Amino acid sequence: MIKTICTADSCQHLEMTAEEETILWADQEAMQAEQTQQQIKADAHAALKASDLVAVRCLKAGVSFPAEWQAYVVQLRAVAVGAAGPLPDQPAFPAGT
Repeated sequence: MIKTICTADSCQHLEMTAEEETILWADQEAMQAEQTQQQIKADAHAALKASDLVAVRCLKAGVSFPAEWQAYVVQLRAVAVGAAGPLPDQPAFPAGT
């Protein structure tokens, strides 16, 4: 089987067995999964920074940092350090902030 592999600069035509093609696809899927997980981690870090602003808003308004926000931050930290999965849903902003 002839497979065409292209990069940004060029294309190559390679002859490969079905087993080699299966390995190639598995490698590509693993790479995409890793890139997705890295993006989720980056998004978790950004959400953690945003949650810090919510904590500051609570402090300035004299409002306790709500338990649902505390749980949200714990879940974000878990994702940021490598736990798999999507980001948790952000709670509603605390009343009075």
